[in-house]
Amino acid sequence: MKERIQFLLLYYIFWLTYFICARIIFLAYHIQDVKQLTLEMLYGIFKNGVVMDLSAAAYLSVIPFLLVCFSHFYKKSRLESILYSFTFFMTGILTLIIVIDLEVYNVWKFRLDQTPLNYLSSPKEAFASASASPIFQLFISFLLLMAIASYFVYRIISHNLNKWKFTKKLPFIPIALAITVLLIIPIRGGLSGKTLKPGNLYFSDNYFVNISTLNSPWYFAYSLVKQFDTKLNPYSFLPKKVIDKNLSELFPKKSNTKSTPIATVNDQTNVLIVIVESLTEKALGKKVDGIEITPFLNSLRDSSVYFSNMYAAGSHTEEGLVAILNGFPSIPGKSLIYEEKKVAKLPFLTKDFDRNSFATSFYYGGDASFLNLKNYLLTADYQNITEVGSFPDSLQKSSWGVFDGELLNRFITDYRTKSGRPFFSTILTASSHEPFKVPGKFRFTENSVENQFYNSLAYVDESLKSFISNAQKQWWWKNTVVIIVADHGHRFPKAASRFDDYKIPMFWTGGAVTKFQKNNDLLSQIDISTMILKHFNFNHSTYVWSKNPLLDKQPKWAFFTFNNGFGYVEPSGEILFDNTGLKVLSVSGKNKMTLEQRGKTLQQTTYEDYLRK
Repeated sequence: MKERIQFLLLYYIFWLTYFICARIIFLAYHIQDVKQLTLEMLYGIFKNGVVMDLSAAAYLSVIPFLLVCFSHFYKKSRLESILYSFTFFMTGILTLIIVIDLEVYNVWKFRLDQTPLNYLSSPKEAFASASASPIFQLFISFLLLMAIASYFVYRIISHNLNKWKFTKKLPFIPIALAITVLLIIPIRGGLSGKTLKPGNLYFSDNYFVNISTLNSPWYFAYSLVKQFDTKLNPYSFLPKKVIDKNLSELFPKKSNTKSTPIATVNDQTNVLIVIVESLTEKALGKKVDGIEITPFLNSLRDSSVYFSNMYAAGSHTEEGLVAILNGFPSIPGKSLIYEEKKVAKLPFLTKDFDRNSFATSFYYGGDASFLNLKNYLLTADYQNITEVGSFPDSLQKSSWGVFDGELLNRFITDYRTKSGRPFFSTILTASSHEPFKVPGKFRFTENSVENQFYNSLAYVDESLKSFISNAQKQWWWKNTVVIIVADHGHRFPKAASRFDDYKIPMFWTGGAVTKFQKNNDLLSQIDISTMILKHFNFNHSTYVWSKNPLLDKQPKWAFFTFNNGFGYVEPSGEILFDNTGLKVLSVSGKNKMTLEQRGKTLQQTTYEDYLRK
């Protein structure tokens, strides 16, 4: 009996050791972040993180423990085979999760959750996104963890099972079952009455320190379970009285405040929205090797209405589309574009313009089935959808489809002939998405991932320059509002503040825009829909989260979300809040309590609206 109980203990210790090694690899992979930490912080990471490691090890030990409990009823060789198969299978799956998690934090600044699973329905595009990652380093990390695990699995299972001696069913089975039942303690996170949650481990004001306490497989499984729990609002922070007060300040009742139009429009004015992949504000004006990344867009700042202080709603293309075309905020951990029943209840710019006799079209160089985009566009009632299948096979194509230059040229070609109706059109680019492969000569010397991104932006900038030059020669230019805006920001160039990762530029140009100016007012991506509709005197009352920042006395603020948190910005300050640990990650300004309450109000009420749809 002693040998069998010893085996149970060793097997549990194996998984615990495995997860501690995984945490060490995570910290080593992000060594630049670790260098900023104190020894006290590092100690806290392991001290608090081991609670989740113990829980994950307990979950994985339940089945092997039960097998050992009833090991009298089958041959030792059979038990050994089952234990080997189960342990190696789980080790392979968990190691894959751990290794993917290493790069997920690099790219998105959060630990692996259910979000990347949205891309698995389009494996080609998913592979294209991943191909820019350091595959060799990740593969080495995978092999290292598997080697450690394989050695201990062999030593524990094979070596210890051979030592087993005959033992009677009683009292071994009751004792072994009692030990198995005790696994509930580490599974729940200890003897306290609280069930283990990620936020329970957070102990620092440093975001990286807190997320380093998480066990990536445990957290990944937790996020998968939580995404199906959509009946209750997890962000019920504030009472109704406080919510009502904050909403009245954020969305004051209509008054006689004047709106300052930036375009001259009539019932024949066209609208073209060019949504540029990853066009971060940080890249404008930046030089690499003395060369401007975006010389055309830099010059456009002086020949358009340039909005320099806009924030994206989220960090993914699907969030940007919903923000621009529906005026709806991003929801943490949710991809609204996949939820067709909810999307159908949202207002759409396309439908508003269609009701006013506009022809509507959407142009995308990739496969429209990616991100459920095709269904979303059909729900939006776009009358004409052009995607990669609409282009000849002879065209040079990237991982995402045709390059942006060809996509923009296609729009020029399709709109050479004058139409009887005004148009509302949208172009979604993709060339500046990972893996950043674009045609032409590489513009910068260092072939790093960062410079590859800059190179792709330089190509897009050049394509936009050619497009605008050709557009100015077309019949529709003089009576068109052309809006160039990003779908979201980007992690490059690296910035001291995470807020800068969400800042995006917006340009209003075209013949209908005659007064060029720089607008430094704070605004959000979700405001675009109301700004457009207001210019055309179309009803915008259904866009409840979108405000018109061009009103003289309209409060200026922006709200965005990330994996499981939010950012709120207003002229007096800004706050970044982590919903998992219920902690303020960073805050600046005099009215810190006001900033936090307004941000929480928006998080709570937008999620409630999401649940109602």
